[in-house]
Amino acid sequence: MRVGMSLFARLLVWFFTTVVAIGLVLFALFKLQFLLPAESPFRMDTGPRLIAVGQQISSELSRTPKREWDAVLERFSDEYEVMFILLSNSGRRLAGPETPVPQAVIDRVTRPVGSQGIQTSTSPQPVPSPSPQPAPHSRPPPSVLSAKTAIFSVHTDEPSRYWAGIRMPIYGNGIDTPRPATLLGVSDSMTGHGLFINILPFVVVILVILVLSSLLWLPLARSITRPIAGMMRATEKIAGGRFDVRVEANRADEIGRLGAAINEMSARLDAHVTGQKRFLGDVAHELASPLARIRLGLGILEDGIEDKERERVRDVQEEVQRMSELVDEILNFSRADLAPRKATIQTVDLAPLIQKVVDRERKEHEDIRVSMEDGLRPFANPEMLARALSNLIRNAIRYAGDAGPILVEARRDGDRAVIEVLDSGPGVDEEVIPRLFEPFYRPEASRNRDTGGVGLGLAIVKTCVLACRGAVTARNRTDGGFAVAITLDTI
Repeated sequence: MRVGMSLFARLLVWFFTTVVAIGLVLFALFKLQFLLPAESPFRMDTGPRLIAVGQQISSELSRTPKREWDAVLERFSDEYEVMFILLSNSGRRLAGPETPVPQAVIDRVTRPVGSQGIQTSTSPQPVPSPSPQPAPHSRPPPSVLSAKTAIFSVHTDEPSRYWAGIRMPIYGNGIDTPRPATLLGVSDSMTGHGLFINILPFVVVILVILVLSSLLWLPLARSITRPIAGMMRATEKIAGGRFDVRVEANRADEIGRLGAAINEMSARLDAHVTGQKRFLGDVAHELASPLARIRLGLGILEDGIEDKERERVRDVQEEVQRMSELVDEILNFSRADLAPRKATIQTVDLAPLIQKVVDRERKEHEDIRVSMEDGLRPFANPEMLARALSNLIRNAIRYAGDAGPILVEARRDGDRAVIEVLDSGPGVDEEVIPRLFEPFYRPEASRNRDTGGVGLGLAIVKTCVLACRGAVTARNRTDGGFAVAITLDTI
C-alpha cells in the first residue's frame, strides 16, 4: 500500500517552508545592510545618504565664497534632481533659488533640535582622523557632520511637495566657529529620486519574495490543478455518455483517491450500461422471431376467413407491425451503442458520403437540398457517420417534411467540420432540447406529428457521433425550424 501525505498536510508543509525561506532572505538582506557603504543604493536607511550629501555640500560651501553658494547648490540640485535651499536656523534664506518656503517648513527649521518632530540619525558616519589645529586667521578644515545629525521631513500641498531638512554647520572664510544652518531638499516625488526614501531595497525584497514564492508554489499549484482539470474533462465525458474514460490515479493523497473513485465509477457505469444495452438487444432479437411467425400466421389466417373478420385481423397486423418496428429500433440502438468499441476512425471524404445518404433518403422526400464546402475530410467512421446522417434526415422528413425543404449543410469551422441538417418545421420547446438525445424520450407535443417512433432515433445519432469522436447538438432556428449539428475533427 502506498503511503503519502494528505493534501492538507502538503499545503501546510509548503506554507511553513515558504515562511522560513522568506525569513532567511529578509535576515540575509538585513545583515547585508551593515556591510554596505552609506552611499550604496541598496541600503534601506536613507539617513546616511542624506547626511553624506549634506556633508559634501557643507564642505563645498565652507571653501567657497558666499557669492558662489547659489551656483554650488544649483550644481548639487542638477546632480541629485532635488532642489536644495540653505536657510539659517532662524528661517532666513542663505542660498538657493527664490522658491517660497511654506510656513510649516519654516516652523520645523526654527524648532530647536530634539523637539517633537525632529528626528536624529544615529547611523555611524566615517569620522576623519584629528588634524592639527589651524593657525590663527587660516582657513578652517572642511566641516564634518556629526554622527548624530538632526533630520526632518515635511509634506506640503498646493503644490504637492516633499521637504527634507538636515542641520549642518557652515564655516565662513577665516572663521573658526561654524555658523548653524539647515539644508532643505525639495522634490515633487516622495522618494526624492532615492535621496529621501530609497525604494530600491524594498523592490529587491519584493522581487525576491515573488520569485521565491513562485518557485515554491507554482509546482504545487500545478500538481493540484492539472489532475483536477483532467478529472473535470473526464466527468464531462461521463456525463455525456462516454464511460471509457480514465484519469491518472497514481497519487496517494485525496486527489489520487478521487481519481481512483472516478475510474471505478466509470468502469461500473460502463459495465452496467453495456450490460443493459446488451440485454435489451438480446430481448429484441429474441422477440424478432416470434413476431415474424405471428405476422406469417396472420397472413395465412387472413386468406382463410370471411371478409367481415378480415378487418379485425388487419388491426392485429398493424399492432404486430408496430411491435416489429419497435424491435427493429431497439436492435439498431443496441448495435449502435455496442459498435463504437470496434469502430475504426479514419479520414472520410465527406462530399460523396453525404451525397450517397441523401440520394437514398430522397425516395421518401424529394426536396432535400445539399450545400457543401469542397475538400472537407473529417475524422470519422464512415458507417457510423452515414447511419447518423440517415437518422437525422429521416427524423426531419417524418416530423417536418410537409413544412418545406430539408437542408443538409457541411462547412469548415476552424479545425472542425460541421454537418447540419435543418428543416422548416415548428421546432420544439427549448426546455426539452437537452433531453432529445436520451433513449426512449418523446416530448408530448413533438413537432406536430400524429404518430412517431419510440424515441430512439436521436439516441442512435448521438451514439454514432460519439463513436466518431465527435459531438452533436440541437437548436431551434431563429427563422423557424429545427437544426441538428454534427461536429467532427478535421485535417
